[in-house]
Amino acid sequence: MRSSYGLVIVQFGLLGAFVLATVFVEPVGESPVKLLGVVAFLAGVVVFGLALQAYAQTNATLPQVLPDPKQGTQLVQRGIYGSIRHPIYTAVLAITGGVALYHGALIPLALWGALLVLFYVKSDYEESLLRRTFPDYAAYRKRAGRFLPKL
Repeated sequence: MRSSYGLVIVQFGLLGAFVLATVFVEPVGESPVKLLGVVAFLAGVVVFGLALQAYAQTNATLPQVLPDPKQGTQLVQRGIYGSIRHPIYTAVLAITGGVALYHGALIPLALWGALLVLFYVKSDYEESLLRRTFPDYAAYRKRAGRFLPKL
């Protein structure tokens, strides 16, 4: 449990630094990737909504920020979770990545990279807990990709 809180503290620290960087670092003027940033941001919002919907339909509750499985919940394998094991992390990465691309400065892009590394580490830790809680997690892991669908 202690690791869970540490990962969440780092996550919110990075997200806070990201917000501050986008506010206080001068954005790059016209950039050819601004449109890509808008598309990534909007895709992230859609993925976030789909993930919340699928989670709530399975568990009649919303997910928590801590990576620990909630008592009395089921493994979500429906909707977007059928192809992506961590769609909320995907959504946050798409949203922040879109903002970073639109902004164009290196500091937000670097913080996005740090967030990507953190989510990889956090998802590894979370999956170790999920494997212990849900016996069918290993089969699910073979079918669904971590942050993107398997091809």
